[in-house]
Amino acid sequence: MNKVNPLLEAQDKRKPLSAKSCLQEQDPVEERAKESNPECAKTVTSEPSNIAVPEEAAVEPMVAEPYLPPLLPDEKKFSAKVLHVAEDGTIYVIQECLENELGVLMLDIQDSFKCLGLMAPYSWRKGEGCLIKGSDTLTYRGKVLDILSGDMITVKYADHGYTEKIPKCHLYPFVYNPHIPRFCIPCQLNDIVPVGDHWQQDAIQLLKELLLKRVVTVHIVEPANYSDGVASVRIYCGNASVSSILEQYDHGIPTGCEKNNVEINGITDIPYEKIWRIDFQELLQNGLETPLLPKYSLESLPRTGELFKVEVTHLQTPNLGFIRIKNESGKSQISGCGDGVTESLQSILEKINSERTELSHLTDFRTDMPCLAAYSDSLLHRGKLQSIKSYDPVTCVVEFVDYGATLVVDTSSLFQLPAVLIQYPAKAINVRLAGFKAPKEDFEIRRLQYCPEWSSKALIEMVDIVGGKTLSAACRAGSENAVFLYDDNQQLVHKPLITMGLADVDEI
Repeated sequence: MNKVNPLLEAQDKRKPLSAKSCLQEQDPVEERAKESNPECAKTVTSEPSNIAVPEEAAVEPMVAEPYLPPLLPDEKKFSAKVLHVAEDGTIYVIQECLENELGVLMLDIQDSFKCLGLMAPYSWRKGEGCLIKGSDTLTYRGKVLDILSGDMITVKYADHGYTEKIPKCHLYPFVYNPHIPRFCIPCQLNDIVPVGDHWQQDAIQLLKELLLKRVVTVHIVEPANYSDGVASVRIYCGNASVSSILEQYDHGIPTGCEKNNVEINGITDIPYEKIWRIDFQELLQNGLETPLLPKYSLESLPRTGELFKVEVTHLQTPNLGFIRIKNESGKSQISGCGDGVTESLQSILEKINSERTELSHLTDFRTDMPCLAAYSDSLLHRGKLQSIKSYDPVTCVVEFVDYGATLVVDTSSLFQLPAVLIQYPAKAINVRLAGFKAPKEDFEIRRLQYCPEWSSKALIEMVDIVGGKTLSAACRAGSENAVFLYDDNQQLVHKPLITMGLADVDEI
């Protein structure tokens, strides 16, 4: 047989496991009336008059506030920790000096209610105090806000401010230590109003990211005028006003005609770098200053109809990629680039890699910024920034201008480009391989996600055909940066793809 927990029978002499006793219970308002004024009690308990009583009043009698209101400190300005930010913009804080007391209360609740037994049917009322079995298996003091359909109830965590919809089976009709005031203080910002008739979702999200679990300074402007009311306050993170931050992000409008800049700790409207103690002097040191360099110049293709040696350095699709021109001896043409240049690019890069520890890290992350970055061979090569990939940790997308490939590189592998290297043109030339195109129909299931008209197999086959080989190329007449590629037998390299049905002939 299931035993009823005796603690559940102690709440104001109620028997919550008996539905009958709940219906026969006397309203606490009526009890207080009898104690204070016997004549009034006679009126309350006398026979009903001819005045009609609304049905709602009979079904839901008034329920006294189960817990005392939170205590406000004597001083108007105090330190507090933010526990919760509600969707209506209400901010729930707890005095920093009361955090340990709340922890002690929570331990007492857990020790006293380790096993609550089974609940018999119980008729809940709005405003009634209760114990909540939270999703974290801990028990909390709470209050019923609304009775919903389907055995669901909206409750509020009395000491934390949270509001939640939970099943009735997770509630117990017992008010634990009603003489201990609620710990969380509901607050609303005094000197700002939301844009529109309510706080927007992005404003609430900003408040949560800015305030939750953070110790802030609370300045009480107007305390709550009733037990369950909201205090009007100003909140500061450090010395920065939360209202000013909301205004800066266009989430709110200052009250009054002028901005309400209230002094705190003797600090008013001053630059943010002084409020947050930001010092830019270290950023101006020689080692941290990235020289402003021009963009890379581009290598030009030979005249139309002229054969020249190339190697394919990177393929994006079977007919789009990067090539690099080779000289007659078969070596990459990466030596001189003009009058007065005697040292080759390759020799300079080799020297830089041998003295890698002397390089300065990149500090300017603007788009197309020239830099040195670690390639797949772990050596440093010339590159340029394309975009920021992530912020925690900071990683960047870098295009290696002498190969055409792009990689995601962390900031520890990014270095400032020595000025001597900017005079060499980018050796990788972006071209379209002429003579073939994606097939109208093939039976390959795996496709390139960024270019679904091509199959993955077609790209793999093309890489096998051209990878690591010295090929001959000729520019196509009438097309910009379009070239034909030939193998050692002067055959078009894309013919195997057409034979396998992975590409179609492009007759244009």
